[in-house]
Amino acid sequence: SVFKERIRIMEETHERIEQYEAAKAEAAREEADWRKLANLISRDGIQGALVDAAGPELSKTVNYFLHTCFGNRWSQTISTQRESSDGKKTIEQCKVWVVDQGSPDDNAPPREGEGITFSGGEQEILSLAFQLALTYLARNSGIVEPDIYLDEPASSLNESMREKWVHMLRVAAGLIGCKHIHFISHNEDVKRLADARVKIER
Repeated sequence: SVFKERIRIMEETHERIEQYEAAKAEAAREEADWRKLANLISRDGIQGALVDAAGPELSKTVNYFLHTCFGNRWSQTISTQRESSDGKKTIEQCKVWVVDQGSPDDNAPPREGEGITFSGGEQEILSLAFQLALTYLARNSGIVEPDIYLDEPASSLNESMREKWVHMLRVAAGLIGCKHIHFISHNEDVKRLADARVKIER
């Protein structure tokens, strides 16, 4: 009787172990599926593929805005991948490389480098072109007649550059299909370039 009871307990224990092992195997399969899905939607998967696909069109659109409004002085190249130091794998990145042809009017010699190495005023122009290009590409996501808002723009630019900067906004507004572009400014020279002004007083 005691022996039979022990056999019964052993059989039940064995059955529970088999159930546990089956559940563990099923959990491992599910985890593998979720990990695979996570990799697919990660920046190395679909996100990376979308960024890589957008890179050339983004560069083209940025340069369209720059060349249309500032001539051929600045050109940007957007790199979304680089090789690892050992050359064994590809690493995702977003590197903006700028070629500046220089300007005799501003005593600016030709140079090239990453966008973050340029002066504050130059960065303002380059980053606006980049932002407008991103907004233009976002039209494919269903955005219709967007409004664009800018805070204290163009204050570090000289008069000539400000006018070209506003021209870039106008070109982008037409291309993107913006209803309005709003900007906040305390700079009278910048305010004068607006089509309409709203004055807020305390």
